[in-house]
Amino acid sequence: MTVAGKESVDLPAGTLNSVLKHTGLKQAVRGPREADVIRILQPNDLEPLVAFFEANNTPDTAKYFDPFPLDRQTAERIVAGDGNLYYVAETTGVVRGFCMIRFWSGFEDATTGLLVGYESRGRGLGVKLIAHVVTELQRLGKNCTAFIDLGNTASIRVVEHVGFEKVGERSKDGRRQGVYRYVCVS
Repeated sequence: MTVAGKESVDLPAGTLNSVLKHTGLKQAVRGPREADVIRILQPNDLEPLVAFFEANNTPDTAKYFDPFPLDRQTAERIVAGDGNLYYVAETTGVVRGFCMIRFWSGFEDATTGLLVGYESRGRGLGVKLIAHVVTELQRLGKNCTAFIDLGNTASIRVVEHVGFEKVGERSKDGRRQGVYRYVCVS
């Protein structure tokens, strides 16, 4: 089979970027996929969460997602419960995304973090996860702040799409971060 004038190549399922690279296409047509379910993290999610963390613990991800290491020890602590709220997006039992609402002592706003699995990026899952966070924050009557490295344009687009506004910048470990805030209550 030939696509865009190129011979077909065998690629692992779900490697959209590889398909684009090998075919020279600028975008791909995505077929139907099973629905992502967003739900609160449960104790029996340990192994799927560990697998998700391990699959996404790459230098490209770690440079932007640094609230904690993506390892088994962190997954065990999160699943055991630490006073924060954690959510997963899953498709047929496979974790595709992860987000959190964290409550810090002495900090008025909750904070949020987001990690979308490599093979699920570019499909709107980040927007769905953050929209879910906003719904929960409205229910809790809490405002939310997100600290995002200025080079992480995908995450910036996600939070702005949902309604977060940039209210400042800060420096963390020598990196510039934008401070984005969502106001649920005034």
